[in-house]
Amino acid sequence: MASARVGIALCSCLALLVSAEAAHAAPAADGDLYVLLPEAASTLAALLDVDRPLQDGKRLSAAIEKDRVRVWVGARSAPELSITLRHQSAAGFPAMPVGDTALVPEPGPVPAALLEQVADRLRAGEGKLPWTRPPAPKHPERQPQVFRKLLVAGDIGAASALIAATPEDRVCALAEALRALEESGDWATVRQLASAIRARSPMCHAAWATALFALARQDEGASAVKEAQDAVARFANRPLVLEAASAVFMRAGRPDLASKALYAAGKADPADAGRLRQLAAAVLASIDGDPVARQAEEARLKEVLARTPNWPVARFVLGVLRHYEADFEASNALLLPLAEVVGGDRLAVYLALNDFNLGRREAALARLAEAASGTDDNETDPDVWYARAEIQRDTERKQAIADLQRYLRASGRSPFTSADKRTRVRQLIDALQACERDGTARCDGPWEHPRDVASGPADHWPWAAGALAFLLVVAWWWRRKSR
Repeated sequence: MASARVGIALCSCLALLVSAEAAHAAPAADGDLYVLLPEAASTLAALLDVDRPLQDGKRLSAAIEKDRVRVWVGARSAPELSITLRHQSAAGFPAMPVGDTALVPEPGPVPAALLEQVADRLRAGEGKLPWTRPPAPKHPERQPQVFRKLLVAGDIGAASALIAATPEDRVCALAEALRALEESGDWATVRQLASAIRARSPMCHAAWATALFALARQDEGASAVKEAQDAVARFANRPLVLEAASAVFMRAGRPDLASKALYAAGKADPADAGRLRQLAAAVLASIDGDPVARQAEEARLKEVLARTPNWPVARFVLGVLRHYEADFEASNALLLPLAEVVGGDRLAVYLALNDFNLGRREAALARLAEAASGTDDNETDPDVWYARAEIQRDTERKQAIADLQRYLRASGRSPFTSADKRTRVRQLIDALQACERDGTARCDGPWEHPRDVASGPADHWPWAAGALAFLLVVAWWWRRKSR
């Protein structure tokens, strides 16, 4: 008899789920609108009748989590039953609708007998829970500020509701506030909210860019590349979206696609210094260890410059390639004219290291001093400190040690910074400290400069690995913060 009852229960649950499929094939377009406030706890306890034991003597436990309720039996870390209650408009399929509430058989386990007992209690109370949709503010122009406050408070359910309640002609303005979640590292939520904004405003390039940036911080593989490619096709003339898509491509190990996206961004906005340094890093990565690819890229850039000699993008990338080939005079000839057009810390770093390798030490330090004159390390390329330490390692040793430590602090704000380069910088700090202590005149170590001009082109691109992910993934978000 017991097995028969379980079978009937399972059939009953499955029948309800199948009957709901047509109505709940996907979450409603305005899903995640409804939340439960903390004061709904007593109503929830009464609906689930948590004080009454189940048939096996065990009791239900439940917890409100903004726009959903977690229900479980046994220890939460190893439950015998674990399901979710949501407002029926946000549940999707599979879900069992009971009034305004839907029972979602996730995350599991979901034994049929226990599931049916929970469903019976929901039906007895007609699934009545005080789901609420936070009202839109009375003053629409204040919605971005309200949205930001909700994000800072961690009230994601209410933030989702505000996205749906905001007029379509204003909803795109909410995307900028999503950077409030940067420190939390909750990239899944950033992506979820940005996607909700772009669903209501499909041409909101800020929402697309934010969603892509969040995607770059997750490991989604081929699906991420497809989403980024779709964005590139849709926003071929939007540099911010193209830049964010390049971060996704880099995360997926496709620097070839990243460089194409950034070249396209350079056509729309050729003088953006931050984007140029990202492009250079992507190009270096795409040709690393491949002399044929390097020669093809150089030939293409020469051809482009023959047609458009003043295009900053081609001049910059070719100048960077010449730098890594130890042709410092040629690199300077290409890069120097960009100082007034583009500027930026990375240009100053390349020019300074060119000068240093050509014996013009004071000119190199003057360039780096100007680049380092800002008061906010967040806005200074960390390689400014690294390059200055290279140049002053035997003349201003304490300053060189401080600069390398500053590099570690600045680059350490990103989990994507090259671990190899950070390890090498720590080795350099140890070497300098030992040399300072022992009075060693020339401090040896794994330095990169001055490069031996006679040795010809480098076999690898040492700066690409160190700055690559940091530049392509983090700089985009930081530069938006400073705007």
